[in-house]
Amino acid sequence: MRNITENQIELILIRHGQTVGNEEKRYIGRTDESLSEIGYPVIVKPVDLCGGEGIRPCRNAEELRENYKNAARLSLSHRAIVEQFIPGEELTAVDTLKDGKISLSAVKDKYMSEEHELMTSQFDICIAPSRWVSEYCSGPDRKIRELIADMGFHDGTIFFQGFFYKGEFLFHEAGCRMTGAEDFRMISEMNGINFYEMMLHLSLTGKMEGYLLEQDDPFFQYPLAKFTMYAHGGMVGEQTGFEQIRMLPNVLKAELHKEEGTIIEENSALKQRVLSTYIKGRDLKDLSETIKTIQVLFDVKDTNGRSMLFKKFNTERLFSK
Repeated sequence: MRNITENQIELILIRHGQTVGNEEKRYIGRTDESLSEIGYPVIVKPVDLCGGEGIRPCRNAEELRENYKNAARLSLSHRAIVEQFIPGEELTAVDTLKDGKISLSAVKDKYMSEEHELMTSQFDICIAPSRWVSEYCSGPDRKIRELIADMGFHDGTIFFQGFFYKGEFLFHEAGCRMTGAEDFRMISEMNGINFYEMMLHLSLTGKMEGYLLEQDDPFFQYPLAKFTMYAHGGMVGEQTGFEQIRMLPNVLKAELHKEEGTIIEENSALKQRVLSTYIKGRDLKDLSETIKTIQVLFDVKDTNGRSMLFKKFNTERLFSK
């Protein structure tokens, strides 16, 4: 779905009443001469990349012109898109499709890193169930299912990313693939349904076999999350604490992303990840204690012995709504 045009994306979203506040289309496909008409801040990004590459916030016309050119240069099709900056809470809905049936598997909240002002591509934690799962199920879920059916999808998985802003769900992106958060780990841990294995069956046999959609339930009984840590640019010298983190009782899986000697570019993208952990908790308090422990144990130092890590995630954010 990444390679369809922005006009096609706009069409299917607007047809089902789901869009991000670009109804006037004043941000898409504008020339340099008309950039001064835009209200700031805005977000500019390549139309066909992922992982946060090329995404930049813009506070004025000068930043927009520079970042627009950079995003178009990085784009596979040499095109960029400009969107309204939405300051709301970010979330992702994940649906599993089998034999034309559509099942809501999870609704997750994403807590963005506070290391960079206005930056939206780096998230510290992705957690399910969402604080807004009830509102989502009673709100846009039906229209999203209609949208998926309208696009003609029959088997697989699809996600929708958006915001909960002023009591309204606003969506800005969708993908017919697994997300970088590897949602099947959370869903499998909670409900025993693994759409990753189902998609392997699909690729080999043409059928989404192995699990029943009736096992799905987005109302998780306890919190599950992917917690990620990032590092600033430089050469990785020493990494400490990983083996201790792997042994923590609430850690389902831990993964290092960089080896010693790796050079990290300061590009404000997901490529700055150094550690990913998949964690669980009896409740939010238990989950937050695990996050605190991970942040105490883990460190990445450059070749001069200085810590490269972003600021620590403030676990109090998990308790606000």
